[in-house]
Amino acid sequence: MTFTNRQRADRFATNLNAYSDDEPYINLGDCLADAMHWCHLNDHEFEDALDTARMHLDAELLEDAMDGGNV
Repeated sequence: MTFTNRQRADRFATNLNAYSDDEPYINLGDCLADAMHWCHLNDHEFEDALDTARMHLDAELLEDAMDGGNV
């Protein structure tokens, strides 16, 4: 299934709001820190995952721009 960038952001907002009872931005920091802990304990490189995420973001934003800016 292909999502729009708005759908991707909304999907993450739903998860972020369910993550904890804190404010969404606090939850974001906690979620990222927990992801770092998970990577450390499971012998994964968080920075590699972050680089991959950045590549996906760049590609999705480019695709969005090529489609006329449809979010």
